[in-house]
Amino acid sequence: MLCPNCNNKYNRVVNTRQEGPETTIRQRLCLGCAHTFHTVEVHLPPLSVRWEGKVMKRVDGYQGIRFF
Repeated sequence: MLCPNCNNKYNRVVNTRQEGPETTIRQRLCLGCAHTFHTVEVHLPPLSVRWEGKVMKRVDGYQGIRFF
């Protein structure tokens, strides 16, 4: 996980919270510049998504997150 402020790869998790049964939100602290940022983990059932190039798509047709 890279810091969005300085691109440092060293960070630590400061806080973790559950938002429902399938979502985890983590607050992270960059050890290089002390910037705090959040990451979101969404737990999906197996085989519910597929990759098309750099785009993750759900099997039911919903277009999900675009990765660059």
